[in-house]
Amino acid sequence: MAGSNGSGSRRWVVFLAVAIAIIFFNKYLLIGAQAVLGVFLPGGSPQVSQPEEVASPEPTAQLEATMAPEPTRAVEATLAPAHPVRITIWHRWSADQLPTFSAIFDEYSSTHPNVTIELIRQDEMVDFLPTVLAAGEGPDLVVDSSDYISRFGPEMLLPLDELGVDWEYMQSNFTDSSIRSVTIEDRLWGIPVAQFGMALITNTAMLGRDYIIPNDLQMFIELAKKYEQENPGKKFFCNPGFANNDPYFLAPILFAYGDYGGFVDLDGNVSLSKYETIWAADLLPQFKELSIANSEYSNCQNAFINGEVPIWWNGTWTLPSIEQNGIDIEVKGMGRPYMATEALMLPVSAKYRGNAEVALDVAKYFASSEVQTRLAVTLYRIPTSLAAIQSPEIVQMEGIWGFTKALEVSVPLFVNKFVDLQWSTVQEALTNILDGNMSAETALNDAQRILEEQIAANR
Repeated sequence: MAGSNGSGSRRWVVFLAVAIAIIFFNKYLLIGAQAVLGVFLPGGSPQVSQPEEVASPEPTAQLEATMAPEPTRAVEATLAPAHPVRITIWHRWSADQLPTFSAIFDEYSSTHPNVTIELIRQDEMVDFLPTVLAAGEGPDLVVDSSDYISRFGPEMLLPLDELGVDWEYMQSNFTDSSIRSVTIEDRLWGIPVAQFGMALITNTAMLGRDYIIPNDLQMFIELAKKYEQENPGKKFFCNPGFANNDPYFLAPILFAYGDYGGFVDLDGNVSLSKYETIWAADLLPQFKELSIANSEYSNCQNAFINGEVPIWWNGTWTLPSIEQNGIDIEVKGMGRPYMATEALMLPVSAKYRGNAEVALDVAKYFASSEVQTRLAVTLYRIPTSLAAIQSPEIVQMEGIWGFTKALEVSVPLFVNKFVDLQWSTVQEALTNILDGNMSAETALNDAQRILEEQIAANR
């Protein structure tokens, strides 16, 4: 019968395949026999899947990482362009700092043979960038203060979130305050690489280590009064803002209890007449009385370095001079200072030149925790990198580490045609308050009205 003949044929094939495998003891021939059987046996298929089951390897950690890369790894990936690329970077670094930065970019080029990086100092960046962009030219990267982002605007800069720099990458790599410094209207316009802002710099030889200063204006006033009682003829601190009633230096006090976008935000909203601002401004005369009498910047610096005053209310830029004088310090937060970052921005010219992808890779390299740690140690820059802040090198540097904590609570500093109007008007109001010409409420309400009128005229 047909059925019997078919069964006999299959048995003959099975016998032949097994015999061959036994004779040669070869697992590969056995696999081949299984493939042959798959063709003839019921339900068989010509596709060979059995070899994968024979090996049945367990995935290694390396294999799993290759199969399922982390989402942020794609943003941090190192590029290897097949053709020569020249990346032009505009900066305003000083001559003594430039060799350090040049060495870092040279190291990038050494591992990316097709990438050449050219550093060009450009002091008039805000004025000159629009001109070169209008001519279809320009750099691939701009390195400058993040407050310029609002000046350049979307007409001149590429939004980085459109180039693959997502919120997950930013939040897993940088401090929240530094991310705010490069964010306008929920768009990312730069990668922050160093922080600048104000805090209390304390002399541990005069106050001791771990001296507690609560971040509260009224309690700070009480501490200052107590210090004067215990140290007759000496003052507790010096803030250079009281020399000329400077809004930037006095901002930490005025912003202490409010949620602000600055005295004036990017949309032209004025915050001077808020209850919180007026309440803090009422305390300014007491603060001035408790600061040293002549609080010019150089006098504050000399008084602190000479051990005449234990606290210098100043910014991150003071650390090199303090280090050079061998003063052991700690840094404490107070109020909510203005804070800007040094940021790497991609002008639209990077896209015109076809260099945006490589320029972004260079920016991410410069923003890496390794590079930021190195620059903090050599140039006293305050890192924005979360990993750099937690590195052993930074934790041991009291000034650097202290500033990273103090600036967690800060107000991003942006500038545009509305914000530019604030400085002289606020300074005049502070002068009226500190000279006793007006109450804080009257002076700030007047300044609110004046600024709103000026902003309306400039819309």
